Amino acid sequence: MTLVYYLNRIVTALLNKDNNSLAPLAIIIFLCAFIGVVSIMIGRYSSTMYAVKCTKKIRDELVASAADMSISRKGNYTSGHSSTVFSSDTSDVQEFLEIHLPNLIYQPLIFISSLVYLSLIDWQFLLLVSFIVPLSSYAVQKISKPIERGTKESQRVFGSANSMVGDLYYGVKEIKNYNLASYWIERYKHLAEKVLIKQLAVSRSRSWIRGVTVAVQSIPFIICLYFGGQRVLQGEMRVEDLLIFIYLLNYLVQPITVIQSAAAQIQITRAAVSRIFDMIATVPEQGNKQVRKAIESNPTVNFNNVTFSYENGAEVTKSGSFIANKGSITALCGASGSGKSSIFNLLCGFIQPQSGKIQIAGRSITETSIEDYRNSIAIVTQEQFLIPGTIKDNIALGDPDASDKEIIEAAIIAGADEFIQSLPYSYDTQIQERGKNLSGGQMQRLAIARAYLKKAPVLLLDEPSSALDAQSEASLWAALAKMKERMAIIVITHHLSMLRHVDQVLYLNKGKLHQGKDLEGLKMKEVNGTMILPSGEGMNI
Repeated sequence: MTLVYYLNRIVTALLNKDNNSLAPLAIIIFLCAFIGVVSIMIGRYSSTMYAVKCTKKIRDELVASAADMSISRKGNYTSGHSSTVFSSDTSDVQEFLEIHLPNLIYQPLIFISSLVYLSLIDWQFLLLVSFIVPLSSYAVQKISKPIERGTKESQRVFGSANSMVGDLYYGVKEIKNYNLASYWIERYKHLAEKVLIKQLAVSRSRSWIRGVTVAVQSIPFIICLYFGGQRVLQGEMRVEDLLIFIYLLNYLVQPITVIQSAAAQIQITRAAVSRIFDMIATVPEQGNKQVRKAIESNPTVNFNNVTFSYENGAEVTKSGSFIANKGSITALCGASGSGKSSIFNLLCGFIQPQSGKIQIAGRSITETSIEDYRNSIAIVTQEQFLIPGTIKDNIALGDPDASDKEIIEAAIIAGADEFIQSLPYSYDTQIQERGKNLSGGQMQRLAIARAYLKKAPVLLLDEPSSALDAQSEASLWAALAKMKERMAIIVITHHLSMLRHVDQVLYLNKGKLHQGKDLEGLKMKEVNGTMILPSGEGMNI
């Protein structure tokens, strides 16, 4: 308003041909403009810094939430949805915090200041030129309502399309082998078309809002020029007041248009924030916050009277019990879908039983922290998890503080040292994405070395020989024979050949856990590749 005041003074001086006042007034106006520019620069930098820091914190929370999310909850989100929330939605929030939030604070102040100043000049004329503003605001509000809904749907479909792209890279061999390329492309095009339709709908709403804002900006100026000119000609208004009125009218109309644009962005940001908080506001895995040290105990694994059923009512185990001791290998068998992986998830604390108790190294998950409980368990899954980095980096995930000597020892025990030494850079060889430069057996041996390095009292292996040749399988069992000296090993398997190497067999069938030292102990027999119980129930191998 200081600048406007001195502009009024300089216009008056020009009309009065007061040359002596022009130079001082021009200097004052220059200083006001300079201060304004510096203030804008500081404000923009501050808002950008605030937005960037807030967005970083949101992304940190998303990563922490994803890491702490329960396995069952994580199944509700696709990788495409998660990446869309992490990238696109957080960018929408950053844009709002950086641009639109400062406008929502700054522009109302400009509007009120301009309104007060203009009312002092001519309040009747102000009412005449500003009657259009409420009408335009109502129109913008109506138009912006579908934006939030359209943005939500657009991002949902966009997440599905992202998932398809990820699957295209991950499953490229299957897609090529089954000649699914054209089918995959058509599916993606269909999703991309849906994304396009949703985005065009949102763009149409935004275009309407822009059209309304242009009208809001132009109509008051037209009214001001026409009726203001009439008032000047009739001597009811000074020329300098009309010029200031036209100048300040922009600061009266611009806040309305900017706030209307921010209102549309609020709808988009609300949709983004809704998805972000849906992922952040997840119930973390439950455990005891206190740490209770692992103890040397037998049994190392005590699965005691455990009952667990899926949400659909399918029973995995009813009052199931077994023990596994240090120095032993236990095979967990059962037909596909019988719940073997669920038993592993129960042991790891990924899911909780409806009743019963599971103890690892003398502790249950309710008696210690989740992190400490899982320090007692090492796992080797069917699909090996390898990170971008060197072979040494991947083995060291088992114990980040391990020395090079300990890493090499773990690789030797796992039967991995020989092939690692044959590589050009040995343990410093870089692993490609998803281990593309390694064979399935080599990746598995790295995973076993990592598990050994963890020094956990329990090792869980899920179908370790499913993709191995005879030589690799022999190497696997040689490694497990060495490792079992200091841990209890439990193996999910469908292969009868593996049962020759184990100390006890668990057979899961229709919610019942049968336990014995071998097939004979279970009173099972093999008939044409099928395990048969005395009741006649069987499992295909």
